[in-house]
Amino acid sequence: MRRPGPTALVAVHRLGLVVLVLAVGSALAAAPPIEPGAGPVFFDPLDAIWNLDSIATPRPTVQAGYFSSYDRTGENDDGFKGTYSSLYELPSGEHVIVDLQGPGCLYTLWFTGPDGGYSLPWGKLRIYLDDEPAPRLECAGETFFSGEVIGFPRPLVAHSFISTGGNVSHVPIPFAKRLLITTERRAGFYNAYYHLYPQGTPIESWNEREDLTAAIHAWNAVGAALAASERLQRMTVRIQIPGGKRESDTFELAELQGSGVLRAIRINPARPLSAFVLNNTWLRIWWDGQEHPAVDVPLGPFFGSGQGEGCVRALPIGMSASGEYYCSIPMPFQSSCRVALQCKHFEAVGEIYCELDVSRDETHWPAEGLHFNASWRREQPAAQGRDFMILDVPAGQGVYLGHTLIVEPYGPDNKQWWEGDLRVWTDHRRHPILHGTGHEDELLGGWSSRWLQGPYSLPLHGLPVVRLFDERADSQWNGAMSGYRFFAGGIPFRDGIRVSTEHGMKNSVVTNYAAVAYYYHSPKPAMRLTDSLDLGRLDDEWAHQYVADGGQHRELTAVFEADDAFGGQPSAPHVQAGSPRHNQAGGPDHPSPTTLVGRFGQQVESFSMRIDPANGGVLLRRVYHQSAGKHAARLFVNGQFVQIADVPESFTVDRWREQDIILPAGLTAGKDRLDIRFERLAGEWNAFGYRAYSLLDSPQHDQAIK
Repeated sequence: MRRPGPTALVAVHRLGLVVLVLAVGSALAAAPPIEPGAGPVFFDPLDAIWNLDSIATPRPTVQAGYFSSYDRTGENDDGFKGTYSSLYELPSGEHVIVDLQGPGCLYTLWFTGPDGGYSLPWGKLRIYLDDEPAPRLECAGETFFSGEVIGFPRPLVAHSFISTGGNVSHVPIPFAKRLLITTERRAGFYNAYYHLYPQGTPIESWNEREDLTAAIHAWNAVGAALAASERLQRMTVRIQIPGGKRESDTFELAELQGSGVLRAIRINPARPLSAFVLNNTWLRIWWDGQEHPAVDVPLGPFFGSGQGEGCVRALPIGMSASGEYYCSIPMPFQSSCRVALQCKHFEAVGEIYCELDVSRDETHWPAEGLHFNASWRREQPAAQGRDFMILDVPAGQGVYLGHTLIVEPYGPDNKQWWEGDLRVWTDHRRHPILHGTGHEDELLGGWSSRWLQGPYSLPLHGLPVVRLFDERADSQWNGAMSGYRFFAGGIPFRDGIRVSTEHGMKNSVVTNYAAVAYYYHSPKPAMRLTDSLDLGRLDDEWAHQYVADGGQHRELTAVFEADDAFGGQPSAPHVQAGSPRHNQAGGPDHPSPTTLVGRFGQQVESFSMRIDPANGGVLLRRVYHQSAGKHAARLFVNGQFVQIADVPESFTVDRWREQDIILPAGLTAGKDRLDIRFERLAGEWNAFGYRAYSLLDSPQHDQAIK
């Protein structure tokens, strides 16, 4: 746990450029700080980039998010022109690329430049914290990723010769109140991955003296075997897999009874295994008497390569061309664990040496029924007009760790599949919480030809294996690839998650895709819908005591972002708010529009929402229309100022979006109703429906993994 940071109730709007005091009267000035109350114990943000134990704890009150330069209109101007490479401009001319109201932590910051990523010609990068008038850090873009800037050492930062074509920092930047990152001139392609925590979470903001020793040591030692200890049981197994016709033969590696944590798996074949054997010999793991295995994936892709043996040096998984494969992801079980290999081919594998490290004395793993899962999906070819689905978990809570992605084009001319954007939906949202700009960008490299020619493998991301075609099409290299991306701290989800990627712009490229998804999951949801407010329905507004000052009711028809992901139908399977109706027209190029009634331009709005008194916090979801551009409001709950609810993007596009705000248990526990009030601060506030989800608290959520 980091030392508690300062509590502030006054925000400086423009960091010494335009000072705007958010005066809300004596009630705000006298408001006490919010206490975190019941709910999860938060890990040290610095642990999330190296300590895999910290990721294995479900945290229903943590939100993951992503800024990127993706084209908000659904086309492919993802950074080429810089159209969406700046959220807005400051009066000083600086371009804002990250604007977050805290507390929270930025985990990844990535750029590529216009010349293959060799240079970043947008001038200085500045990092502002907690509305301070001067930046905590200011340096040239290339310098920031050099490893020479104090507080941003290698290997936690990498320039484009290390992460081919990309410039990336994995240094955590925690912030107590606010984080603002700017570029001197408009950037091109960029992305930034972050976590937000509930108000009242004690976080101390970043400074250059952060102790990164543990992270640096872990990153330099990826793949190292765990040190022997009294609590660690090491099991060794040798098996012989001969050739011959044995449809789906299974070879047992271990069957354990009782509780524990499977902490490491290491497999070493006596001879090199071909890509065919690695893709048709499966690792299968059952937890706690499951009928179907939670891990059911081909051996090679699970350890990071779908193109045969290669050099994979990731923190969670890896392999080498000499034949040693490892997985360091902790996997808890309560009553039993069974591990096996299954052959789905007739070739001789030969002798395989296996080591399993099991810890038996850990009894405080979190959420009931939480298990590690690894799933395999393959489409040959991926369907035109629809995203390739990496993972689809319709219900339950958990943490998404990341994935291995495998693409096998038919030939040199079957190209530009890399233009496909990664997208992640959680908790039945109707637009993604993460929307990327292309495969090389999500794997934190850059520019397809340079990227494919320079394989790399780093602790959280990599393109370890590429099989280039001998000839080029239109001076552009192409080839089969296997890459991976893991997200620091994981992506928490409270009730379901979808992870998908386009294959080519608007899913126009027909070729072969496969993926392994790594995640923790419990079938028990961590949130429950307890109330919804449909604006425009007078009876519903009356029932929720809805009152608005200013603005007017509007009926608008638009699509949600990424509604084209699944053939023109709505991306999320559940209707969220506003009783939408979907028009009948739809398709890959014309997604089904959604018609909603709401209110636009109100100065103040207040209403009441029902919640479960036994909650561990509340998720409040607002549907809004992006034509308003950048806008913000002060949020009050039961008369107490909580936070600024803002949309920092200035883009005025004809799209629906949703905003989630998590209210801490200190405000909500023991109450059956919340009085909500928004007071416009800037821009045009609008709302087209609200929903309240009570977060399901459990004593197990209060246990942090040690």
